[in-house]
Amino acid sequence: MQDLNSQQRQAVDHRGAVLVLAPPGSGKTRVVIARLKRILCEYDGATAIAVSFTRDSADELLLRLTNEVGAERARRVAVGTFHSLAKLQLERAGRKIALIDERERFHLLMSLGRHLRPECESDE
Repeated sequence: MQDLNSQQRQAVDHRGAVLVLAPPGSGKTRVVIARLKRILCEYDGATAIAVSFTRDSADELLLRLTNEVGAERARRVAVGTFHSLAKLQLERAGRKIALIDERERFHLLMSLGRHLRPECESDE
């Protein structure tokens, strides 16, 4: 914690939920890892969720967390994007989820567009 500034320390030490928003390169990942480390080490059996905007940043967060607290403790944290964590929760609730790829999404949107605006077909 010695490499954190006062606002970062405040976020790490805060009791309760915390939203960490800051510009790139400001130390968000370092703050989140320090906070998770404190929670995982201080409270035996504690679990947490860390949400990131991109898969790459979620992967980086999990790798750095695992290096900091070890694989066993890191397994107690669900790390992912909004979408991946929502999908995980739905699957755990027994809901079947089917995702579509970019190509399928494009064709679906084109089909919907033609259906909603059939007059556009005559313009071609």
